[in-house]
Amino acid sequence: MKSRKHSGFSTSAVKLELTLKLIYEDQYDAQENRDKAQQEGKRLYSLTHFRRLWANYCKSKLTPTFRKPTYPGHQSEFDFCGVTLSCTDGTKAQFAVLVLNHSRMCYVEAIKDQSTASSIQAIVNGFKFFGGVTDNLSIDNFKAAVKKAGVYGGELTEPFKMLQQFLGTFIMTMKVRRGNLKGVAEAHVKIVTHTLLARMKQRISEGQPFASVKEMNDWLLKNLYRINQHKVTGLSLTREELYAEERKALRPLNNPKIFTKVEL
Repeated sequence: MKSRKHSGFSTSAVKLELTLKLIYEDQYDAQENRDKAQQEGKRLYSLTHFRRLWANYCKSKLTPTFRKPTYPGHQSEFDFCGVTLSCTDGTKAQFAVLVLNHSRMCYVEAIKDQSTASSIQAIVNGFKFFGGVTDNLSIDNFKAAVKKAGVYGGELTEPFKMLQQFLGTFIMTMKVRRGNLKGVAEAHVKIVTHTLLARMKQRISEGQPFASVKEMNDWLLKNLYRINQHKVTGLSLTREELYAEERKALRPLNNPKIFTKVEL
């Protein structure tokens, strides 16, 4: 047998070869299978052929995926796009995304910054757009919302504690280095960037700039259909069609008039 140094295999590959050999000897080439093959007048595959078949199987098999179950009105996620676009009034707009996990219904808003006032107003406007509030809201550990991040989630700032009480929802912050737990929002950040923000940038480059954040938001509201009227991956229904059912499960807004303006 060749040494590991000259075999051309890494340590992991050598371990895998040994594992396949054990599988062959203990499972496939077991005495029970030998007797059965002899009775049926058949022959078992050799170890070499067994390895070849195994390799072909590994190349062809699909990687298993897990789709986390969702429930109408249970969960929503909030995130920032990380993209800035300039207005002619000098504002460098950022973009916030709020998504309903079950229907994938999406809301996007241009904001001046990631301050407490801007972030809360975007969340409030998002739920106003949806016509209701979810039981839970997942957010990142950004400065305006979280005093201190932790292994089991962060501690909310006072304004966000007030927002939580006002909305009647439970705001969940992400565990340290586990932002991927709000995968729906992160996926929609990419969708928003490619579907809407790319078009906005193209418009600006063609000599049609946005005068203000308000003009950007007017444009976004008119173009959200490009996302919400699109079929959800793996389903035959659009976000709007799924949302029509989920809306019934949303908590009612405490006071729509208060939702128009957040005073901090």
